[in-house]
Amino acid sequence: LTQLEMADELSTNKIIVNPSSNKRPQRKQK
Repeated sequence: LTQLEMADELSTNKIIVNPSSNKRPQRKQK
């Protein structure tokens, strides 16, 4: 994984675990 890919993964994880979207597991897999 490159730095950019790692950052993208972190951003995606934040979106997934966001309390407001906690019940919507979207973008689980790229």
